[in-house]
Amino acid sequence: QHALEYTTLRRITAILKTPAIFNLIKFEVQNDLVDKLVVFCYHREPIKLLQRLLPAANIKTESIYGGTPQKKRDAALRAFERLTKKGGARVIICQILAAGLSIDLSSAHEGIVLEEDWVPGNNAQAFERMGGYKQTTPIFIRKAVLPDSIDTIITEVLTRKEKELSALFN
Repeated sequence: QHALEYTTLRRITAILKTPAIFNLIKFEVQNDLVDKLVVFCYHREPIKLLQRLLPAANIKTESIYGGTPQKKRDAALRAFERLTKKGGARVIICQILAAGLSIDLSSAHEGIVLEEDWVPGNNAQAFERMGGYKQTTPIFIRKAVLPDSIDTIITEVLTRKEKELSALFN
């Protein structure tokens, strides 16, 4: 029962944060404060919402989530890698688990975490896709947290888990 309630709270919280994240992305892209940006999500609803909002604001956007067919996934990654001035996508929205393995997001050095996974390793794996040998710029990832919400609980749990894992492996 509690797991279902947490899942619902997380999904609703992510949906509530999505318009603010859209406005932030729109402002930063339209004012050339970022060239390329990765948005990390867990649920599909915020991905679908951003997929509608960003292109409507003339921001070329791609996305990858669990159900993305391989050909479409490859095309999205190629579009994101392409230089912006040559028609490349400015934003790619990635579901954390789908972005965790075998993809290169090093075209961007800016990221926004709209929502995290409960598992620190899944988050780290997705964020690491922005690194690699092609990355020449320091990576900057911001987390969108709604105060006094499920986000606060997730942040506390992740912090505790990361400390425990660090102590265990040090």
